[in-house]
Amino acid sequence: MEQTSSSKSVQVSFQQAPEEALEYITDLAHRIWPHTFGEILSPQQLTYMLDWMYAPAHLAAQAAEGHRFYLVYTSGEEVPIGFFGIQHALSPPEELRDLPAGATATKIHKAYLLPERQGTGIGRSLFTFIQELALQAGSAAVFLNVNKYNVSAIRFYERIGFTRIREEVIDIGAGYVMDDYVYAQSLRSRPLAKT
Repeated sequence: MEQTSSSKSVQVSFQQAPEEALEYITDLAHRIWPHTFGEILSPQQLTYMLDWMYAPAHLAAQAAEGHRFYLVYTSGEEVPIGFFGIQHALSPPEELRDLPAGATATKIHKAYLLPERQGTGIGRSLFTFIQELALQAGSAAVFLNVNKYNVSAIRFYERIGFTRIREEVIDIGAGYVMDDYVYAQSLRSRPLAKT
C-alpha cells in the first residue's frame, strides 16, 4: 500500500516495506537513534538495543508475526527518510474504557524520521496515515510506548491528540530496561491529526 500526502509543500509517500527492504529500516535506525537517544541511553544500551531490535532477522521475525513496516519517502528522493512499524488487531489498553466490548487497537511499534526531517510536518502526515490504516483495519484506538525522557516526542504526541495512560518498565535483558510511558488515542472520539 502506498499513499501520498502533502506536508508544508513537501510531497510525502508511505510504502509498505517488503522483506528485502527491511535493511533500509536497519540503516535508518542506526542513523536516527544516536540523535534521538544519545543523551538518554548509555552508548552500551544504545548499541544493545539497535543490535537486538533492528537486526534484519529480528525485523523479519516481527513481520512474520503480523508487524507491518512502512518506509517514508519525499518527492524527488529515491531513498527513504524514515520508517514506522505497526501491528493491528491487538487488545486495546485497559485504560481506554470508552471503547466498545470486543474493540481492537493498533500498536505503533516504531515511528522515526531522520533528524533533519523532524519538525517539517512530515511526522503529522505519518501519524495521519497510521490512523487511516488503523481505521481501515477496524481499530478503535492506536497506542505506543515512548521513553520517559524523550521530551520532544512526548510533546509531539500530545500535540496530535495522544494521552498518557500509564508508565511501564520493561526488562529487555543484559541488565537494561525500557523506561516508558504508554500513550494512546481513541479513534472513535478524536479527529485525525491535522496535516
